[in-house]
Formats: sequence, structure tokens, C-alpha cells
Amino acid sequence: MKGNPFNRNLSWLIAYVLLLSCYVFILVDGGFLKNSVQELEALLGQTSLAIKLFLMVISIAFSVISLLVEYFLSKFLVLLFIEAGIVSLNDVLTAKSVTLVIHLSALLLKLSPSPLFQFVVNALGIVIMYGLSIKRQGNRTTALLFCLPFTLDILATLLL
Repeated sequence: MKGNPFNRNLSWLIAYVLLLSCYVFILVDGGFLKNSVQELEALLGQTSLAIKLFLMVISIAFSVISLLVEYFLSKFLVLLFIEAGIVSLNDVLTAKSVTLVIHLSALLLKLSPSPLFQFVVNALGIVIMYGLSIKRQGNRTTALLFCLPFTLDILATLLL
């Protein structure tokens, strides 16, 4: 692949944000977050469209920030323990985009998201990320360190 890696990573990140926006919009529009919106209405009174839009933007921003923090943490772990380790943002964004497409498909089919389903889909994303990292480097230790922050995130999400 030729071209500027920064532009390629930026275009992948924009595509991920667009997918995430569709996912959050379908969650809010489909009534999957009805309990959260009702709790917010109890606190703030009747919520307008602007407040719902603000909540959507905040959730998208925190999801992207979380993704980038996990990426930089995995990059730090690989650089700390392995001298010649390479970490690619494309691997992360590809795996996260696949999981978002699966989540979007489930929402469009009107399946209610259960914690076990979300865990299995996120685990599939970790396996994809692990496979892409091994394909890029051929080193399993680097791939394990690379996937560690993402694995801890889905385990913490499952426990909470």
C-alpha cells in the first residue's frame, strides 16, 4: 500500500467514527437506550432533541477517545517489552469496524443486545486484531501485548 500512512489512518478513523455514529443513532432511535433516556428525563425534566444529540456526541467522543487510549497503551506495552515491535492503528480500526458492523446488523434485525452477545462479538474483534498483528509481524508475543489493553477492556465491561 502506497501513500501517506497518516492519511490512511485518518481515513480509517473517520470511517470508524461514521460507523459508530450510525450505531449510536440506531441505539437511541430504536429505543434500546430507553431506560437511560428516562433516567435523564427524571433528572433534567423533559429532554429535547438537543440533549439527546449532545448525549450521542458525548458517547461517540468517549468511544473514540477510549479506542485511542487503548491503542497508545498497547503501543507503549509493545515498545516497552519488545524492541522491534510494530503496532498498527489499521489493525485496531479494522477489528473495531468489523465488530461495529456485527452490532449494527444485530440492531437492524431488532435483536436486543445482551451482555453475552456483546462479549462474544468483542472477543471476535480481539481475535481479528490478534490475527492481523501476527500476519503483520509474525511474533505472537507482540500480538499478545498488543491485544492486552483491549482484552482487559472487554473483561472489565463484562464484569461491570
